[in-house]
This record gives sequence, C-alpha cells and structure tokens, in this order.
Amino acid sequence: MNIINKYLLKSILEKKGRMFLLILSIAISSALLIVTLTVVDLMSDLFIKQAKQNFGEYNIELYSEDSKVFDWNDISIGEDKYKRLGMLESGGYVVEDKDKEFKVLGVNGEKFKDFSPMVPLQGNVNRFTGNKIAISKKVLESLDVKLGDNIELFIDGQNAKYEIVAVYDTEGVFAYDGEERFTIVVPKDTLVAYSDDKDNNTLMYIEVKDDNINSWVQDFNIKNEDSKIIAKRTYDEEAIRSQMEWIKNPMIFMLIITIIMATFIIYSAFKLIVSERLPIFGTFFSQGANYLHIQNLLLREGIIYGFLGGLVGLLLGVLLSGVISNYSIYEFDFASYEKVTIKGKYLAVSLVFSILFSAIVAALPLFKIRKNSIKDIILNTVDTKKTNKSKNFIIGIIFLIFVVVIKNLQEYFDYALAIPNVILYLIGAVLIISSVVKFICYPISKILRGKNTSGMLAFNNMTSHKPIINNITLITISILSITIISTMSNAIGDVISGSYSQMNFDYLLVASPRKLDEFSEKLYNLFNEEDIYEITAIPTTLDDNVLNPINLYGVQTERYIDFDEYMSFDNKDKQLKELESVESGIIICKRVSKNYGLNKEDVINLTYNNKTYEMEVTSVVDPKMYASGNYNIISQKVAKEIFGIENPTQYFVNTNLSKSKLKNEFKSFGVEILSKREIIKDTEKEMKQFTDILYIFTIITIIMGGIGMGSNMFISFLQRKRELAVLTSLGMNLEHRSILLMYESSIMAALGSLLGLVYGWLSLFLIQDVFIFLMLDLNMKFPTNLLSVVFGVTILLSIMSSVPIINKNRKLDIVKELKYE
Repeated sequence: MNIINKYLLKSILEKKGRMFLLILSIAISSALLIVTLTVVDLMSDLFIKQAKQNFGEYNIELYSEDSKVFDWNDISIGEDKYKRLGMLESGGYVVEDKDKEFKVLGVNGEKFKDFSPMVPLQGNVNRFTGNKIAISKKVLESLDVKLGDNIELFIDGQNAKYEIVAVYDTEGVFAYDGEERFTIVVPKDTLVAYSDDKDNNTLMYIEVKDDNINSWVQDFNIKNEDSKIIAKRTYDEEAIRSQMEWIKNPMIFMLIITIIMATFIIYSAFKLIVSERLPIFGTFFSQGANYLHIQNLLLREGIIYGFLGGLVGLLLGVLLSGVISNYSIYEFDFASYEKVTIKGKYLAVSLVFSILFSAIVAALPLFKIRKNSIKDIILNTVDTKKTNKSKNFIIGIIFLIFVVVIKNLQEYFDYALAIPNVILYLIGAVLIISSVVKFICYPISKILRGKNTSGMLAFNNMTSHKPIINNITLITISILSITIISTMSNAIGDVISGSYSQMNFDYLLVASPRKLDEFSEKLYNLFNEEDIYEITAIPTTLDDNVLNPINLYGVQTERYIDFDEYMSFDNKDKQLKELESVESGIIICKRVSKNYGLNKEDVINLTYNNKTYEMEVTSVVDPKMYASGNYNIISQKVAKEIFGIENPTQYFVNTNLSKSKLKNEFKSFGVEILSKREIIKDTEKEMKQFTDILYIFTIITIIMGGIGMGSNMFISFLQRKRELAVLTSLGMNLEHRSILLMYESSIMAALGSLLGLVYGWLSLFLIQDVFIFLMLDLNMKFPTNLLSVVFGVTILLSIMSSVPIINKNRKLDIVKELKYE
C-alpha cells in the first residue's frame, strides 16, 4: 500500500504544470458552486444589515394614512412602554443654489441623540432649538460650508438663516444623501406643524420587542383603523430575500457552462495520464493486477486532486462570494466592504462535490483502454493515438437532433424544458467540434500541399493533434459564454429603453404626501389635463404572504389607453372598460397568472396595511419587463373606495419645459422630478448588478480556458518534440518551425473564435426559450459589434501564449530527440 501511495504522490508531483491545471479547474468549479449557493443569501443579508443600520433599534414605522399630523395620544397602543422617535416632515431648498433640494425632519434633540445609527462627527444637538440644523458630512462638503456657518434655507414657505450645529456620518436618516437631494434635521419647534401642547408627528419610529412582529402590526392596524394611523415594518427580511431570488437561475446556467469546461479539461488531462502510464499499467498487470486495481488507482488520484482543488475552491469561493455580494451594494467602494459568513453546510457540499466530480471524471478515460486486452497493454502495443472521433460525432449529432425536436415542442411543455435543452445543446456541440474542425481543415491542408509547407502542416495538425483540438474547444466555449452574456446585456439595455420609449410622458413627478393637494392643484393649473397621467402604486401581497408580492397600479382607465404602447393587451380598450365596470376588478399580469394559476373571473385575496381585500380578476396583461413583470392594474376608483388611497403617488407629464424650469415651479413642494432618460439610466443601473455578476462568471471561465490553452500548447510541444526534430532533419530550419507554431496558434484562435461565435449565435435561439420560461421579455440579437473584438483579442492572446513555446523551440536539441529513432 505504501508503494502505491508513494507512486501516486510521485506521479502527481512529477507534472507540476498539470497538477496546477487540474487543481485550478476543480477549484474554480467548486468556488462558483459556493457563489451560486450563497451569494443571494449574502446579498440579502447585507441589504438587511444595511436596513438595520439605517433604522437601528426601531423596527416599526407609524404614519398617518391621510398624511396628517398625529399625536402619540391619538394612538391605541396600550401601555406607554415603547421607545420612540417622533418626527415632523417638510421640504425645502438652499436659497443660493435652488437645485439643491432637501427633505426636512423636525426632531426632539434629546431623543435624536439616542438614535443609534446616527454617528456624530462634529458638534452636537444638546440644545437643539430655534434655527439650527444637523447635516451629514457629505452635504457639508457638497455645500462647501463648515460647522458653525449660517446658511439660508427655504423651509415651510419662508427664507431663514440656519446655523450648522452638528455634522453626522452618512448613516441613518442621512443614508441616501446625494449631491442635489438630501436630508437635513431641524428642531421640531421651527416647523409650522409644531405644537406646544401636543406631540405632533407625521412619522414615528418605535421599538417593538415582540417575537411575532407581523402579528403585532396586524393587531395595531385593526385597533387604529378609525384614527387612520398605520404601522408597518421599517424593513421586511422576507421581502428582501424574495426580491433577490431571481438572480439564482442565470447563475446556475453559467455554473453549468463552467462545469462543462472543467469536465473537458480534467477529462483531457486524465486521458493523457492514462496514455502516458500504459507501460506502467502493463507492469502492474504482469504482476497480477486487474482493471479494478487500476481504476481504484485513478479514483484515488482523482480524489486527491478533488480534495486539493476543493480546499483551494473553498478559499476562492469565500473570497468571490464576499466580493460579489459587497459589489452588489457598494460597487467599487472597497472601504465599505463588509465581512461575510458562509454557512458550513455550503462549504461541505462544495468539498464533497469537488471530490466526487474529480474522481468520476478521472475514472472515465479508463473505459477507453478496457477495450484493449491486458496482453496488448503488457506488451505496450496499444495505439493510444487512435481515437473514435466518429463515435463522439454520432452521439453529438443525436444530442443536437433531440435539441431541435425539443425546441419545436417547447410550447406544448410551457417551455419547462428550455434549460435542459440548452445543456443538451452545449454537450452535443462540444462533442462534434473535432469532426467540424477536421471538415474545415482537411481540405485546406490538401490545397496547401506543395504550395505552403508550414501552412499545410499547421492545418493538418488541427485535424490530428488532440491538445490543439482541445484548445479549439476551450476557445469555443469561452467565446460562446461571452456571446451569451454580451447579448443578454445588450438585450436588457434595449428592452429598458424600448419599454419607456413606448410610454407617453417626458417627466415623472413624485410629491411629498403632506402637500399632494396643493401640488395637484398647481400641476393642473400649469398643464392641460390630457398631458397628465395619474398612477397610484400600491404594494400588496397575495393571501397575506410576503413571499407573494402583488404590485397594484391604480390608473385612469379612460385615459390609460394613450399612456402605454409597450405592455401587451389582448384587447386594451375592452379590457380597461371591463376593469372599470367591475366594483373590485383587477387586471393581473402574466407572471402572477402563471405562478399562482389564476385566470379571468377568479377571486383573489390581497393584503394591504394588514387588511385583506377580495378582488375579481377581469383579464390578464403581459407587462413584459416593465416593473420587473409584476404590474397589476386596478382603476383609481378602486384605489380610493376600496384601498382608501385618495391621491395618486405618481404623475407622468408631457411637457416641453426643461427640468430646471419644472423644479422652479414646484420648489416648495418637495417634488422629486425624473426625466424619462434618468429613469432609463437608473433602471439600467439596477439591472447592471445582474449582468455584472454573470460577467464575473464569464471572466473566470475565460481565465480557466486561457490557462487550459497554455497547458495544452505546452503539452502539444512536448509530444511533438521528436516530430519537430524529424522535420528539421528533413530540411525545416528554426525559422520555419517558429512559423509553423505561429500558424498553429493563429489558426487555432481563428477556428475557436469562429466556432464560438457560430455556436453562440445558435444558442441564442435556445436561450430565448429560457427567458420565455422565466417570463422575461428579452429579444436576443447577435452582438455584431463583438466580431472584430473577439477575433482580434483571441488571436492576440494565442500568439502571446505561443511565444514561450517558440522560445522552447529555439532550444530544441535535435540530436537528443533523434538519438533513439
């Protein structure tokens, strides 16, 4: 047993380059498995942690349903045992720079000091009364002021000078401060809504120590139904997690591509190992060993590589998971990155996967030599160069035939086979690569015979030399993944800009709830009614389950026909009239209809502010990618009469006025104004999180493919040293040998790029079905702008990687290589 172990250790350490390649391939697969399993949870944890940092100990928010002020004594809440922070809200702007608008929070200084997320950097709010303000460090720098300065502000309808008495870190109420929109804190007694004899508030945070917060919220809202004081959680962990789940499916798809590539690299490496060790295996057989012993030997070697690769993969996976999850929130602000903790069960799953994956793939090449007799192996008469390419080609073609059949039957299976069909395509496409390469290169080598010897030999080697074919395969898979991700990224950008371009508005205006009546009056005085579209957004849940969010949008049914041309209605005019005619009607989106099996005339229960409402489904609409596909329409009449929401939350306006003029018109209303272009830009930024994560997977795949290519080129050179020596003895000089190697690198890169682009283009037809299954409206167009970049970069990298081989070629000892010929 010791002899076997020593032999294994010696064999592994003998080929350090191969050992590195195998461990790296396994490590990357293992690491990406960890990322796929954990990154959604980690991202959710970071968002939840960020929410907790913003709200501190306060887990409940109280506000008035009609945006009016309320006193603590107006609330039916039982004993006065709750820690609370009451605030009055208003708005304003900086007089010297009217583009800088802010939300005003009036607070009690003593209670504000106890608000744990607020980190004081300069000054304090000890005697917080009169015209004083507290701001964040970011705003201090943006306004170019310092502690103790007086600054003129417009608040509550009047200009006044306010002294900066405290500067805080950008946390808590200042967490979302920007350059032009931010928050300032003032003493309550400076605001119009302040009262000496009442604890007036428009917003209140309270700390509730209860094991079942949802139940507490529900009980509170029932008790305070008459006073119209609403309680809701400051953040909802379940909702945050459910919003992140959609990222998992594309990550699983990219993981599968990576595993296919790793399988190919590991299988090729172990196939070479088996080929090299046949004489040793023959010795073992002559001493009484059988195929089972050899198989166990390879399994043990595979387990060793799997264990080592798994350990490296654990470290790499933890690092990648932390970087990706932090990047999704902080982007490149590395100073803000937080440490993440990965559950032990995921690490264990990854390590077990690495060991089993490596062991199984390592044992596969043995099945090829089992067809040879033990006598041939002992006598070393096995032809290791003989490969059954036709078998791979036949299996690959069968797979691709199944792909075509399934593609044509997808509608009957509701596209449930879309993802398996893509996997089947990838395997089939890889299996036929060597035959496709031979089909292309063999005729060219015949044409070049007698005309260009180096070119002829280079094309001939493409058809017969396994490491070169392996490199073409690696390049193909890498380019295929780049094509898919680039197409997906372009499609997301196109659908975002395309959806908004088909909506009839120039600006979206969102006003402060306290000034909606005044704002609405001025808006309709400034614009014609036909230029304004009102929409009321209402977040609800199906059957009181936060994991089933149903986003409602209250619209003016008689005018909504002209607002949107993007969403797909069966008969828009008829559907909107039916909606208006039903007392509690709702047009549900395709996603909700499919996910929950709902159809026209079904009755559903929707929960809003802990009250449940029965709604009748009047029809189904396909909003495609708009509002992430969760866009369900009700009439404004239903929004008011059933859900009790008097005023719209969004006003879409058509106007030729510039944004700066609009801001001047609505200065005192605390209005947020977004142009269509800004909305598109913000939406694309949100989706960038998704595409960036997939690009990380692709980059890692390309790195793995690049290292595999370098290794294969080196192996190719070592295997052909004697062949190159023979060519030299027949008259080929050093220059021509170098040209041959350069030809091979260039042809290999060109063929790999060409096949990768063709395979990528064909895969788009199958990927389109995946997005139909996921109910994502993405039009997969081949990225033609990618062609020149892909060819240029791939050929350049291949030539660069061939430089070390050319240097080896210069030092080739011809006499030594021919000595035993």
